[in-house]
Amino acid sequence: VETDVTACDGYQWRNFYETMSGTYVQVVENPHACDSLFILHLKINHSFNATESASACDSYTWQGNIYTESGTYIYADQTINGCDSILTLQLTIHPSEWVTLQHTSCDSYTWNAQTYTQSGTYNFHTISSMGCDSIVRLDLTIVNQLEHHDHISVCAGDSVLIFDTWIQEAGDISQTFTAQSGCDSIQTYHVSIID
Repeated sequence: VETDVTACDGYQWRNFYETMSGTYVQVVENPHACDSLFILHLKINHSFNATESASACDSYTWQGNIYTESGTYIYADQTINGCDSILTLQLTIHPSEWVTLQHTSCDSYTWNAQTYTQSGTYNFHTISSMGCDSIVRLDLTIVNQLEHHDHISVCAGDSVLIFDTWIQEAGDISQTFTAQSGCDSIQTYHVSIID
């Protein structure tokens, strides 16, 4: 008896498991003391197994699927010979980084080589240590310096007490205080003399 067989990885034949292509012959004596000849022409096609590693920022597309989390993923298919084909992906996903900073400053604030004079939200784009996008958002509040001006008229020969000092001459007298916001507050008195 002669048989042609194509199989994947191995083939069970007459109490033997064959894993290599070739021609196999077995002679068996039948009950009438005559020889029986068995011939197997075997072609073995092998399954395909492969493992690959990948890393990506935020997501990774593999075998038509989009992955957003790290993990081990398996894709099963068949080779052109009809044998199993198993691909394994060891995936590491690095997420983009978002950081928000809140800051209050007097008059202006310098951040990443830029000076800001108005309150607002400002973004700084950079690359993380893993090579992914990294965005730092600054929520900035600018508190402007307060200035207050008062005009005082004094009769000639009279004086007025300003900041613990008696003033008898015309001129401007200023003093800087710290406001509740922590920023400068400047009070200026403009003194004029009346005859």
